[in-house]
Amino acid sequence: MVDFKFTPDKKATVKEINEMFKDAASNVLSVCAEPLVSIDFVHNPYSAIVDLTGTYVTGDICRVAAWYDNEWAFSLRMLDIALLNYSRV
Repeated sequence: MVDFKFTPDKKATVKEINEMFKDAASNVLSVCAEPLVSIDFVHNPYSAIVDLTGTYVTGDICRVAAWYDNEWAFSLRMLDIALLNYSRV
């Protein structure tokens, strides 16, 4: 699990932070609003899954939690790179 804490340049709310991650979701980043645990993310193809239930704002400090299966997702990103390089040949 990634426990990412930061201080934004301007005041942010949990809703704004979560919306930003929802908008940024892609083929390597996902979001999850369900209260899941680590075993639920085994063999998940995303490099990171932002846990929207783990976003907090306390004063000027923001916290975002994200899950990942580092071996599986890393292997898939290496495959992505290999396929990209192959397509350029």
